[in-house]
Amino acid sequence: MDRDFAHPLDLAALSSIACVSESTFIRSFQATFGETPHRYLQRRRIERAMYLLRTTEASVTEVCMAVGYSSLGSFSRTFNVVVGESPSASASTVHRWTRCRRALSRCGRDPAVSEKRTDDVVRTIDDMYESITRSQLFVLDQDEALDFYVNTLGFTVAADLDLGFMRWLTVCLPSDPSREVLLELPGPPAMDESTAAAVRDLVTKGAMGGWLSITTRDAQATYETLRDRGVDITDEPSPKPYGIDFGIRDPFGNAIRIGQMFDAEDTP
Repeated sequence: MDRDFAHPLDLAALSSIACVSESTFIRSFQATFGETPHRYLQRRRIERAMYLLRTTEASVTEVCMAVGYSSLGSFSRTFNVVVGESPSASASTVHRWTRCRRALSRCGRDPAVSEKRTDDVVRTIDDMYESITRSQLFVLDQDEALDFYVNTLGFTVAADLDLGFMRWLTVCLPSDPSREVLLELPGPPAMDESTAAAVRDLVTKGAMGGWLSITTRDAQATYETLRDRGVDITDEPSPKPYGIDFGIRDPFGNAIRIGQMFDAEDTP
């Protein structure tokens, strides 16, 4: 869907890839991503339309057709619902700002520094996102990962779904259920076997680059609890400018920092 967003939504093909019925695919998709496949595709198309309006000189009609809409009216209505203004208004705002930047740059001034952005640009771009809801770590065994993150670290299971082409396994902190971590096996559908083998090797070496940062009220007590549970400790609690933290590794080599953060007034 991300790659072929400009094509019509083919639920039969998608459910066939997942080896489930169309109704099961829709329910599983909505449970996992929080929206139906149709709404997800609409959002992806509008996101692409915003990018094209912002970075090209294409007309609204050209953008409409490029992102998969055959009706300009349907495109404009959907754009207005998602973005909060019409495609024409959005394009006008962005192009006006671009022309302003070019003109000021020729005069030796950078409006990104010297000029405050207008309220409408702030509204359509800065307020476009609400929150980060999911992040991801590669693991080599999802059952082992589930045992470690839930039974050892104290996370809770957010979702554990068989999508046919993959197991969608996410965990979260009981105190922060809105932020989930996907514990993903390297492999299809995201990558072929040779790429997956390279990723597994990087994970084992602790060189994959993914990591978590978790806050705690008492770093020393948390450290002692995890040490007694046999967790791989990479460094013991020590004071930093921002707080007291220590490092651990999960069974696969992913780095995790756990810290007791200072209040702003206590920061040196």
